[in-house]
Amino acid sequence: MDSGKDVTPSLVFDSEVFRGVSFDVKNATNNTLAEIEALPEVAKIWPAAFFHVPVEGSAAVADGDSRLKYPAWGVHNDTNVAAMHQAGHFGEDVVIAIVDSGIDYTHPAFGGGFGPGHRVEAGYDLVGDDYVSGGVYKPDDDPMDCMGHGTHVAGIAASGDLDLPGVAPKARLRAYKVFGCGDGTYEDIIVAAFVRAYEDGADVINASLGSDRGFPDSPTALIASKIAAAGVLVVFAAGNSGATGPFYTSSGGNGVGSLAVGSVQAEDWVAHQFTATSSSGETRDIVYISDTMTQFNLNGTFAAFTRPDVREKTACAWDQPTGPEDSVTVIPKGTCMWQIQDSNFVGRTKSILYIQTKSGDWERPDRIIYKGDQPKNSAVILYEDGDWIMSQVEAGNKVTFEFIHDNKAISVPRSGFAGGRINAFSSWGPTLDARMKPEISAPGGSILSTWPVALGSWATYSGTSMASPYITGVGALFFGSRGGRSALGPKAAQIAVERIIASGKPVKHNDATSNPASVARQGAGIVDAASVILSGTS
Repeated sequence: MDSGKDVTPSLVFDSEVFRGVSFDVKNATNNTLAEIEALPEVAKIWPAAFFHVPVEGSAAVADGDSRLKYPAWGVHNDTNVAAMHQAGHFGEDVVIAIVDSGIDYTHPAFGGGFGPGHRVEAGYDLVGDDYVSGGVYKPDDDPMDCMGHGTHVAGIAASGDLDLPGVAPKARLRAYKVFGCGDGTYEDIIVAAFVRAYEDGADVINASLGSDRGFPDSPTALIASKIAAAGVLVVFAAGNSGATGPFYTSSGGNGVGSLAVGSVQAEDWVAHQFTATSSSGETRDIVYISDTMTQFNLNGTFAAFTRPDVREKTACAWDQPTGPEDSVTVIPKGTCMWQIQDSNFVGRTKSILYIQTKSGDWERPDRIIYKGDQPKNSAVILYEDGDWIMSQVEAGNKVTFEFIHDNKAISVPRSGFAGGRINAFSSWGPTLDARMKPEISAPGGSILSTWPVALGSWATYSGTSMASPYITGVGALFFGSRGGRSALGPKAAQIAVERIIASGKPVKHNDATSNPASVARQGAGIVDAASVILSGTS
């Protein structure tokens, strides 16, 4: 190779699953890769792909003081995970490696500690908190999450919270941090994390991350294939490029023997209830869905604020003062973006209830960008409840709302247009060499899970990033039900993959029809944990 090239080694790999080196070339040309690959010592060379986390929009983060009271609701019922918990399957002692942005192990759902004897028993930070893509790696032994994505993913797989359990709530967790406090990293770091997770003895590796390459010969896909062949279950997010069309699943999951997971919209909304009381003596129990699907951080009785002329206004064009700071504003929902509606109340109110349109169904305020000066509590109520409130105010009555923090959550069905269907953002397969990807789907749309304590503790997020750890958790339940991965021998991952795929139940396309989603998008369908664990054949 031209001796004038400025080459700086970065990472060295010497593992049974991958041997190689990554390096930076400062003055590369169009011929540099070919020149290096022509060297007799080089078997294969790749440009380092850029990896990101496949999520849809921003996380809706709960107020840190919001309390959760969720019995086995929604998604765990849809997938029979709740039934497996009732049967005593919790993934006990199965080791799950989370390759992501780290885990906030101080969260009560993970036991509040890090190291041997704790739920998050080990891990490593491969990049450092200050890392930004293309920057300098500053690894350390503390995989604390400062972004949120990894904590959310880990909670879906293995939260130990009694009210909001993960799929495998007794699994052991290990965190391999490949992102700093922001999105974006390079493939050599992903490879290093996989090598470390494998050599540390992981039973299941989850990677809710990806890059846009469709063939199974990328470094990440190759190492995932080798690890799977050694018996470790490897699970990837399929990607959020549904609008791009076919042949666009994320590169890591395109390997042979690993799983790529599509996303299904959760069938239920998580809702809560408060009691409205009018000075006329009438009372009414009102259900609301907040932007985070958690309770309002309110406990006690609060005045409702609206105006006699409120029917003539919507939140899109609100230009009037609001009530006292501790009151709850009630206003008809407009047709503009949620971000615009919330922005009209910056500094005006901490809590707001949007009245759904007369023909509207349940939904949640879905802001794209979350700003600290917007209302802390934001929710939707149905038209008939809002109409009752407005009618009371128009009659000259005063209305108060009583919020009780210990109220249990309520499961509210979504409209048939969305609930239980493949998500529009979920990527299409097959791979560029015509293999079925994704192979399976799982709940990934509007999923409530853990979030770093310093950032709010709980959040609702959407993406195949959320579907992937669901399958990871199911894999852990299966291994646990068989006495551990080692009891299944070197083909443990293959057995798990076959049973997970065989369990799939077809779901519908993301429109108002009864048409099934394409196999190229949903794989075999949504996972059924009972079938994975209890089925007599595979």
